[in-house]
Amino acid sequence: MPGDAKSIFHLIDEADIEGMVSKRRDSKHRSGRSTNWLKIKTYAVEECDLLGVEREMGKHAFALKADRAMGKYVGSAFINPAVPSASGCGSASRTLPGRRRRA
Repeated sequence: MPGDAKSIFHLIDEADIEGMVSKRRDSKHRSGRSTNWLKIKTYAVEECDLLGVEREMGKHAFALKADRAMGKYVGSAFINPAVPSASGCGSASRTLPGRRRRA
């Protein structure tokens, strides 16, 4: 899909799609990793209560989250130890400037 990457990313973020993959216009498709391809993910920043942490040997930990107003379990979030998080809620991913805060 040709177009302005920031505009396309905005549409993807608004639609709550995980992210997008883009490449240089002049690059050829090939298997394996390449610096010509870029994966950009969207993510939400949420305030939530931490119910606990789920951890299995050899796997990344997940935060178990609860809605602050209702106090009910709303899901889990990957905890990325390489990227510090203020709340520990949500996943840390690369994104373009202009990400929004979701309530």
